[in-house]
Amino acid sequence: MTAGAAPRSPGPSPEDDASEVSRSEALFHASDYAGAFDVLHARNIPAMPIPLLDRALPILLMSGDATLGEEFSVTVLDDVERQTADAAAPIASIVRTYRSEATAEPRRRAVLATAALEGLPAEAPIARHRALAVLLAAKVDIGEGLDGHLLAQMEEVEREIDLVASVDSALAQRGFLAYQVGQLDESRTALRLLKRKARADQQPFIESVFATHLATVDAYAGRLAAAAALLDSYRGETPVSPAAARALGLIALRAADDVAFQEVLLQPTLQGSAIHGAFTRRALTGLGAARREEWREAYSQLSRAQMHARSLGLEEPGRRMWIDVDLARAAIAIGRPGEAARISDNLERLSAGARPILDGMAGRIRGVIAGSDDPAASIAILEESVAALAGAGFPDQLALSLLELGRALTRAERYTDARKALDRARVLTGLTGDRAIGLLVDRALRLTSSDALLAALTSRERQIAFAAARGATSREIAEAGFTSIRTVETQLSSAYRKLGITSRAQLTVLLADHLRERAHDPES
Repeated sequence: MTAGAAPRSPGPSPEDDASEVSRSEALFHASDYAGAFDVLHARNIPAMPIPLLDRALPILLMSGDATLGEEFSVTVLDDVERQTADAAAPIASIVRTYRSEATAEPRRRAVLATAALEGLPAEAPIARHRALAVLLAAKVDIGEGLDGHLLAQMEEVEREIDLVASVDSALAQRGFLAYQVGQLDESRTALRLLKRKARADQQPFIESVFATHLATVDAYAGRLAAAAALLDSYRGETPVSPAAARALGLIALRAADDVAFQEVLLQPTLQGSAIHGAFTRRALTGLGAARREEWREAYSQLSRAQMHARSLGLEEPGRRMWIDVDLARAAIAIGRPGEAARISDNLERLSAGARPILDGMAGRIRGVIAGSDDPAASIAILEESVAALAGAGFPDQLALSLLELGRALTRAERYTDARKALDRARVLTGLTGDRAIGLLVDRALRLTSSDALLAALTSRERQIAFAAARGATSREIAEAGFTSIRTVETQLSSAYRKLGITSRAQLTVLLADHLRERAHDPES
């Protein structure tokens, strides 16, 4: 049988059609997708009564996708549409439902799904359910968030039908989409339930779909060990789905595992998912460069990834793997702050004050931009970013904002405050195993060490600081240096300001290592 050929028409009776549709449903439930496809591909589906057509068409499309690739449904729909060109409006609406699902551009998908919903008959509840799911996902893609009203309508329809596949349920859509708008806990709860049910029902393919998305959620949430365990079955497998490549890549990136990361980038993706696969690889490459702070490479790769995303109609930052914020940071680093500001403005527009993850990301961009002109404003904005991200559930994004805050405080010579922010980031990266950001934090912390701090002092200020840290009084220091007590106090105050401290006790703690190592070198 040639893939893409129009379903044959052997002239069966309605009773035969009903029996074969039931058989295909049973085969699909048993994960025999090739068998389900063969049964239905031999039937004249467009000639079936509406209730049978409503059941048969989604099975044919899903089993064809699982067997022959994700783009197969387009070919089948072309055939069905030709055969139903003169059919009644209800049948045309059913076909339009699945045409909307197979349409790449999300705004066009939303238009088709809305039109389908208006014309679907009561005898086609499965198509209605599918149209609602298409509209739900399209609204996420175009940046309108997760529509709870559409989810409620899907749940209502589900009470009338037996879903063929749990991946179609409202709960599954919640699991697949919630984390892509920043709601990690909601996704995790749904996906765990669905994965457990798929395993109990002995549906390994469906279970792997849920496991892949759950692994992505866990990677974003900093649960790298749990994420890696969910993807054990994908090790060495080729080709992989874009979703699996994304999850594997995120885990390798955060673990700073260059070998595993390169393996992910070299893996081909499944037939029919070339565009999504190209986007995923480009985005991961850019994110990797951003974590190494190779900003020109990051900007080049992430700009191309953004173009891929736009070609797919993806305007939701989470659907673009949150690359927007790294693209903005790269733009700042290569001297394009205006471009970064536009990205920040867009994130704030999409959030409208209701999405902490977007507000925190936008704040980090604005804080870094402000650093060149107004250090105090930069610190204040970055503190707001940290506050917004503290409860958002994305520890990597919180760590990055703490990193930028630590750097801003270091530039302002507020070294004690800088170390507090960076120590907090180091704790986060240690808990999550995010070695990529951890390396950046460690590098920033070294710049707040006593060696780095002392470089800001004059030779005389260093000498006085070490003498004071050893316990010498201002009078003793003045007499030893043939100067006045007032001069000593002035220079000591200057040293305090540069070191970001306010007392001799803090000075002693700060210089403790130097006092131990250089006890006989007062100039050090």
